[in-house]
Amino acid sequence: MSESPPFSPSRAMGAPARPGLAGALRGLWLLTWRSQLTLRQWPVRLGTLLVLPVLVYMTMAASGRRQLSEVSVPWSRTEPFYHWLINFYFFLILPLTCVRGCAPLIRDELQADTLGFLITRPVSRARLLLLKYACQVAWLEILLLLETLLLFAAGAARGVPALGTLLPLVLGVQMLAVPAWSALGLLLGQLTTRYMAAALLYGAIVEMGIGRIPTNINSLSIIRHLQVLLSQNAAMHGLYAWPSGKVATALGALLVAPVIFLGVAALLFSMVEYHHGAEMQK
Repeated sequence: MSESPPFSPSRAMGAPARPGLAGALRGLWLLTWRSQLTLRQWPVRLGTLLVLPVLVYMTMAASGRRQLSEVSVPWSRTEPFYHWLINFYFFLILPLTCVRGCAPLIRDELQADTLGFLITRPVSRARLLLLKYACQVAWLEILLLLETLLLFAAGAARGVPALGTLLPLVLGVQMLAVPAWSALGLLLGQLTTRYMAAALLYGAIVEMGIGRIPTNINSLSIIRHLQVLLSQNAAMHGLYAWPSGKVATALGALLVAPVIFLGVAALLFSMVEYHHGAEMQK
């Protein structure tokens, strides 16, 4: 007479013995957005989103009338809007926000002394890293989408022309930029605890230095590829003297860059052993 297997509550309820990819992704996503949307953080989050649109609105109110009679190009009278949107937001705030959001994904777990618990789960280190990255990128896409819409609302309130044709392009390019900058931030977070300083150094050397060299080496610059895509808009092309380039090449570079950054970050996370005490002393 054969013996029956021991009773297991999980088997009785039909639950899987090990969480699958979908279950791990769902759990990490809940941890991501619930920690960001607490009632205590709502006023700060809303205030942060409104700072730049308010500055844009106030700047346009001060300078738009003065430039109206000085130039004939229709978008030049509202030139401050484009400098806020592109120079300040798109090429400075957006990259730093992505780096700040993704670089500490593993470092925060070390600070909270919870990394040891996570890596003992039946999910590989590389997969854990990629899932946390995917959840954070999804959150950043939503957050930065709201920021961009508020910026365009401020511009529309000040009568900036041709925003209807510019908005879809900016949103599309932003969807490509966020994963690239976030993957770079994740890699920098694996390399050093001073990831923001490393991001600024990277920007100075690669984006502001190598990216301006008039040879093929400037293809290493993420900003250069973003400029190629944004220059497809007439206002961007008329306002900025960006170097020309192929759209297909720019799209390919923005798709390949996150893969390279993530691959190196996942490799480091899989190979390096982290110790809470040592990390806390850095």
